[in-house]
Amino acid sequence: MRPDTPAPDVGPREHRFPRSYALYGALALAAAGICVALVLILSASDSSGAVTSNQNEIKRQLVERLHEHSLQPHEVTCVRSGSKYEGAAVIRCNVNYGDPHIEAICSVLRGNVLLTNHDDAAIPCEHDDAGWRAPVQTF
Repeated sequence: MRPDTPAPDVGPREHRFPRSYALYGALALAAAGICVALVLILSASDSSGAVTSNQNEIKRQLVERLHEHSLQPHEVTCVRSGSKYEGAAVIRCNVNYGDPHIEAICSVLRGNVLLTNHDDAAIPCEHDDAGWRAPVQTF
């Protein structure tokens, strides 16, 4: 500063909410609103309609859902499990991820929407011998 330049006004500072905090707050609020809307939409679609068990449709929707989550199973085999959920036969799908890693996913359709035991823990998915044809003999 030059000696002949007047000193800047050093009065009380205004206390403002920084713009960046306001922006972050608005974005967080918008994201929370979107999450709430998605939960409401998904729960509404799962809660209406009769429970059925179309084996081919269950397999198609399950494979589609796995691919949406970037999972690439080697094989998906579906059979009736012998269990029931709300009067409908439960379809047990053995999902083979390789090395051997096979996961059982039990499903029904509510309306025409896939409902798995991961979505609703009340869907029975205990071990059974559904689809078993012949015993394995070890020598």
